[in-house]
Amino acid sequence: MNQEDQRDPSSNPFHEMYGYHQEGYKVGEEEKRLHFVFKIGFLVMGTFFPLFAFFFYIIWRNDRPKDAKWPGIGCIIGVIVNFGIEIARTIFSLISNGLL
Repeated sequence: MNQEDQRDPSSNPFHEMYGYHQEGYKVGEEEKRLHFVFKIGFLVMGTFFPLFAFFFYIIWRNDRPKDAKWPGIGCIIGVIVNFGIEIARTIFSLISNGLL
């Protein structure tokens, strides 16, 4: 066995240059968090379009859990608001038809 085979693989200059580590890898600089305006935007988008917010939550839940929280909350708010609107429409329709 020569000396190159016994070296630690993390001491490879390629790994040092691109930020690879033994426990995983991290390429480039640290991940940037969402700006406050985007967080509010995801809450509003989730209220009107809960399905899109749910997709963002599913995509980000493992990679960016702190950022995935905002579309998730928006999705929950949107589902609750839309469900409440549908109940109100049903009640008003029953009242207007004289069934209630």
